[in-house]
Amino acid sequence: MKRFLLILAACGGAGAPVAPAAKAPGPGSAPYVPPVDVAWDQLTGSITEVKVVTADATLTPKVQGVMAPVVGKPLDRTAVREAASKVFGLPGVKDVLVRGVQRQAGIELELELTLQPTVHAITASPGVTLPGQVVAANGLPLDPVLLDSLARELREKYLANGYVDAQVRWSTKPVGSQVDVSIDVTPGTAIVVDKVDFKGNAHAKSDELAKAIVADVAKGTPWNGDRVEHAELALTGYYFDHGYVNVQVVPPAPSTSVVFEIKEGDQFRVGKLSIKDAKPADEKKLLAALGVKKGDIFSRTAMTTGMKKLQDATKATDITPVTHVDAAKKTIDVEFEIPDQKSVSPSSK
Repeated sequence: MKRFLLILAACGGAGAPVAPAAKAPGPGSAPYVPPVDVAWDQLTGSITEVKVVTADATLTPKVQGVMAPVVGKPLDRTAVREAASKVFGLPGVKDVLVRGVQRQAGIELELELTLQPTVHAITASPGVTLPGQVVAANGLPLDPVLLDSLARELREKYLANGYVDAQVRWSTKPVGSQVDVSIDVTPGTAIVVDKVDFKGNAHAKSDELAKAIVADVAKGTPWNGDRVEHAELALTGYYFDHGYVNVQVVPPAPSTSVVFEIKEGDQFRVGKLSIKDAKPADEKKLLAALGVKKGDIFSRTAMTTGMKKLQDATKATDITPVTHVDAAKKTIDVEFEIPDQKSVSPSSK
């Protein structure tokens, strides 16, 4: 009988093969021959069975279900490791020891589980209210996934309220055969916006730009990275609707004084408009439905709205705009590709 041990710890590493201790032969039995340790490439046949050694019998069918994809297939070390690594995701599992045994019918895998300790009590920093799901975890196996998720959620709440340096960590302390869990929150100091300003906006009034982002960043609101990022997009959209298609908005650093630096670039106008493969008479009607004409200041919103009108007029399922930017003339030509254009025409009104 050949045996091989593959140790999968939390880091996913592999340990060296270990031979079991030899047993003395019984009376009248043949001399005992100890198992021979072999390399992976010396194990032959397909994996025929997965056995689970654990103090928690409820985990056995779950582990076997996770390992099912490798059963009935030739031994593949990578596949076994990938499957066994998923066992770590099962609630209550701390470590996994995988053994491979060569049998006459094939290879038998045995997974020995080390279980997480049960939770004695969970406490948090003063002022932190724990959700019921976490409080109810007392007496259950330690669940690192649940605790990691809680730490992320708590930190996100602090970040949303301007605590940009907030840190949330959890740790354990042995209490007999159980553990106490401590959730420690270090919020830092909140940043509240007391001024919003703009730099480089030569062609847009600061009041107009402030209106464009008031829902995200305004005086008296906490600094929020996601809100600031959304404000950057709103400012970019404002300029796109006023012909500045190369605008760049530099994100501000966390501060009570929020200043958006803007590099406007050139203003562009609508150049030639055309409908691919359209007859002249049809093209004229279709472009009239668009509602955007040559010489207009380019506006992304106006163009998007016009395309919707064009789609309604032609009953087309999709319209693709192909643009050509002339940096010297500061114009943007747009050719609209309408599927099956020859078979559609503007609906009468």
